[in-house]
Amino acid sequence: MNIFSRTFFCTRLALMTKLLSYYLAFALLTPPLLRSAAANQAPAFASLQSCCAAAPHLLCLSNDSASAPYQRQKRYCLQQLIGQGNFAQVFLARDNHSGRQVAIKLNCFQAAAEIEDQANSRSQRMLVQGSKNYASLGQEPNPFIANCIECFCQPNPEAPETIVTIMEFCPCLDLNQLLNQKIARHEVLSEYQAGLILLQVLFSLRHLERHGLVHLDLTLKNILFTADNTVKLADFDFCSYDNGSLQTFCGTPYYLAPEVWERRTLSHKTDMWALGCVLHRLVTLARPFSGLSMEDLAMNILNATYRAPLSLSLPMQEILNQLLTRDPRNRPSARELLRSPMLRFFAASFYNVITNNSAFIDKYLQKQILLELKQYFIEQLAPQQLDFSALSYKETSWGDFFQAQSPGGFTPIKLSLYLDQESHSHKLALYSNSEETSPEHIFDLAEFLTAFTAFGTPPTAAAAAGYYEISLLKESSTKLTFYTSSPALRQQWIAIFTQALAWQWYSPHY
Repeated sequence: MNIFSRTFFCTRLALMTKLLSYYLAFALLTPPLLRSAAANQAPAFASLQSCCAAAPHLLCLSNDSASAPYQRQKRYCLQQLIGQGNFAQVFLARDNHSGRQVAIKLNCFQAAAEIEDQANSRSQRMLVQGSKNYASLGQEPNPFIANCIECFCQPNPEAPETIVTIMEFCPCLDLNQLLNQKIARHEVLSEYQAGLILLQVLFSLRHLERHGLVHLDLTLKNILFTADNTVKLADFDFCSYDNGSLQTFCGTPYYLAPEVWERRTLSHKTDMWALGCVLHRLVTLARPFSGLSMEDLAMNILNATYRAPLSLSLPMQEILNQLLTRDPRNRPSARELLRSPMLRFFAASFYNVITNNSAFIDKYLQKQILLELKQYFIEQLAPQQLDFSALSYKETSWGDFFQAQSPGGFTPIKLSLYLDQESHSHKLALYSNSEETSPEHIFDLAEFLTAFTAFGTPPTAAAAAGYYEISLLKESSTKLTFYTSSPALRQQWIAIFTQALAWQWYSPHY
């Protein structure tokens, strides 16, 4: 046997030996694993039965031998287990009053109660408090949060508490599942798609900020898609009050902010770091920080200086660099980030999507979202040091503005913005010819919600040709669009329109 034959034989023998070891390991370990899985399922059914017994006026099992009329007397009919973690089990149920499906989450501590250590005890107390904090949000429902319908405690002599939380059910994918599908198909999310998701998550975080709460576990898996293709923030197990002295170590390692690893005081800025990790993953399909071990990951998060990929648009780079700043004092809050021009664009686009797809969106959800968006637009127009006298009259010079022509090209126009003394409302007059003395169109600014710029990725044909878009969004979701000859002029007129719109909302004469 020559050297090549011996090498080939030894390689084959080593490969067969390794395969045999894998087979034996699988054969030996599979039965215990199956038994372990069965053991994990047993407490779920027991907890479900005890949950029904603890709240007989609310809950019943769908496989009860009781008659259908008896089941209809109960508020919720439990159907099946749809999720399970270390402390929590989530069941699908039917609301017998409305006929809608709901999710019922049981935070069960039986397994942890048998282990006498402080870490489990702290985890249990935090989960109990998190459920109570989440229940407090249910008093003011939000269209971007999987809202809590009701929450109650089930007494248990063998555990501190078992919390039963009944919440809104989102039947579609979570964001992690969506990205896995994209990766499998070798696709990526566009910045526009990622921006619409970012906007909705920011609305949910702004709602938490209003109530002084921090989520502390913002991940791809906790952002759920609804049947209406909107997103909702879920899983508030670690939700805590931002009291200025919050210190804890919880969450998903890849999304933990530097202050969590360093055991420093946490705040709503901690959620903004996690949002930055989510956004980076959306636009690149990769994690911003990784490591071979927990220690390696922590060192990378604490020592690396983040720089957004240069392949992204400049506004998106700026947002990511702000969110993934190590010092939480330099990160924007949700309310501050929503003031950025790019988010105003995404808000206007989202408003357009919601109003133009009325046939495919739940009417109640649509109404909630539109109210939230209109309130957002009004907040962007807060009258900070407005000089109302400067808005009495403003006219552009000929050639500063253009309208797009079909099939291509741009035609110069003249715009005149003035305050109509009779109606105390600002008017926008459009002249299509420099010699015209009467305008072709007159628009009342009271019909508009916001002024915004467009961010194209890749750049739009207009931007490539040296024209810069300004749009005014109407309540009817239609928009008035024209173009300026320079970025500086566009920003100047965005500010002018914003001040004029603020006049409509805040002037005592209007």
